[in-house]
Amino acid sequence: MLKRPQPIDYVVLAIFIIVIMAIIGLIIWQWPLLEHFISFPEQLRDYVDDFGIFAPIVFVGLYALLVILAVLPAYLLNIASGAMFGFWQGVALSWLGTMIGAFFVIVVMRRVALSVMRILIPNEKIERFGRFVQKYGWFYLFLLYLIPNPLGDLVNYVSAASRLKIHKLLIMVAIGRLPTLILFAGLGTRIQTFSWWQWVIVGACFLLLIALFILFRKQLNRFAENLSVRLFPHPPHRSAVDNR
Repeated sequence: MLKRPQPIDYVVLAIFIIVIMAIIGLIIWQWPLLEHFISFPEQLRDYVDDFGIFAPIVFVGLYALLVILAVLPAYLLNIASGAMFGFWQGVALSWLGTMIGAFFVIVVMRRVALSVMRILIPNEKIERFGRFVQKYGWFYLFLLYLIPNPLGDLVNYVSAASRLKIHKLLIMVAIGRLPTLILFAGLGTRIQTFSWWQWVIVGACFLLLIALFILFRKQLNRFAENLSVRLFPHPPHRSAVDNR
């Protein structure tokens, strides 16, 4: 069970709210520039290229920032990476930015999530959430990393609130995000030559994956539960959010 709210929990929550408000203000202030880059990705490529030999470092920093903010589509940079750096380097830089951003969110937000849970959520609901993740929620977290979905990088914040160990979550990110990074970087290398019908095929494939997921949801539940028994034979008795 979680402890009762402590004074530090309120301090952490207050700091978190201030940071979020600052980020929202920054986005509103710079929205015309952000909207321009979203509408014209080639302009973003030119902006990063202007940094010369430091362009890869700037790219990784921007990518990590988008992953942390989670309100802007990082996949745009992923696509641009293929056009800017080539396929393999684009994949590597996108993956590095993804890992840095996810590490920051999971480590920092785990502490924030603990404080928020202590203040706002009854202990029994927290324990119920923890049991769900222990049973098969981790499997769905991995699917959210693996398959492009509306949550996008917000899934890192969901992961932060789980009881799973940080190193296991980062392994999920490292493996689960890789296929999408490869796909989008590959699209980036061909973005100038892709015709409309090829984009339609790509979109149809994503919709097919979502449809299959919904159609076989019960089978996935059973598979996840059986696999969980093998991986976690003894249910833990710790709190739903593990700080360690």
